[in-house]
Amino acid sequence: MKMPAYYKRLISIFILLQFSFVSRMQAQSGTWLITGSYTDSTHPAGLKAFKYSFDNKSPVQSDSLDIPNLGYFTISRNGEKIYAVSEDHINGQASIKLILFNKKTGKFLLKDEIETLGKHPVYIDLDSTGKWLAVGYYSSAEIDIIKITNHEMLSTPWKTFQVYGKGIVENRQSSSHVHSVRFSPGNNYLYASDLGGDQLLRYTFQAKTLYDQPIPIKAPDQIKLSPGDGPRHFEFHPKKANILYVLNELSGTVSMFNLDSSLTRSKQKVDSDTISPLPDKGSSQVLASPDGKFLYTANRGNSNNITIYKIDAKTDTLTFMATEPTFGLHPRHFSISKNGKYLAVANSKNNQVVLFSRNNLTGLLTKLPNKIVAWKVACVQFVN
Repeated sequence: MKMPAYYKRLISIFILLQFSFVSRMQAQSGTWLITGSYTDSTHPAGLKAFKYSFDNKSPVQSDSLDIPNLGYFTISRNGEKIYAVSEDHINGQASIKLILFNKKTGKFLLKDEIETLGKHPVYIDLDSTGKWLAVGYYSSAEIDIIKITNHEMLSTPWKTFQVYGKGIVENRQSSSHVHSVRFSPGNNYLYASDLGGDQLLRYTFQAKTLYDQPIPIKAPDQIKLSPGDGPRHFEFHPKKANILYVLNELSGTVSMFNLDSSLTRSKQKVDSDTISPLPDKGSSQVLASPDGKFLYTANRGNSNNITIYKIDAKTDTLTFMATEPTFGLHPRHFSISKNGKYLAVANSKNNQVVLFSRNNLTGLLTKLPNKIVAWKVACVQFVN
């Protein structure tokens, strides 16, 4: 029996009203923004949580935690666990922290911490099983693999890899400096960027084994960058795990690699920082939009901006679209919300997180009116 037209209209109206109600509720509930900061005796709170509703109201700080020099952190998929690197304590010892986050109340709880022998951890990543952490150390050029126990505690490093290399920039590349570590989308590799050695290293990784230990055994594959590039952070294409975009801090460029082909030559190299002179370039962060249509990079130095590229749907190459000022100094890090609608940038030298709305169709950014104040903010992440 065919449904009458007026019934169809009523059903359509009901669905639209329900969708509108859910959208309004989501807008009212807002989003958490977590910030990590470098600290001093008068500003000890290295971790802060802010509730932001994106409706022009001022963000509200819900909690903070005194963690010294929290330069970077990552968050579990459910948003309830934060894994952070504390670059050093008063005694100079670095540490890894596990912090629980209550998404209802916005409160932190320090669950566990371990001291490490590596110097100046600057990056931490959680594998897709949620059981293994990788930590990269800038000064000691090491990579730690750390197991998360069944009791949600941190073990001592299961394995440590030493990285060796050097480059042509004397004051920055006299030795290796591991600046970021990330598990591949398929969780079968661990990648590490060596700013000092102009290289990315790819270690074989196996999360589930007979002895419940990962297996990065063989000598790593080497992905070479151009002399003086200084690779800092890198991003996998959200829809194509074989496409990798590497942001080069020292040369202010982006290199694109197809990991299915030769690892020795990039498929494309484009400028990220077009303003700062070569000795002063300082590109910092690279992220793709969740739909894989746009790539964003942050530039410090004299630029203080975000560069926006369109990603070609067939070739995955980059086409420059625009730059957007960060309305602050020294954008060290930025994040994009899971729905792709917002971007938050951490301007470290003037202690501000500036927020933008993002057009999903054009990729362009529009500054939102309110800012978050966070002392020497180094990292910012969304928690929905």
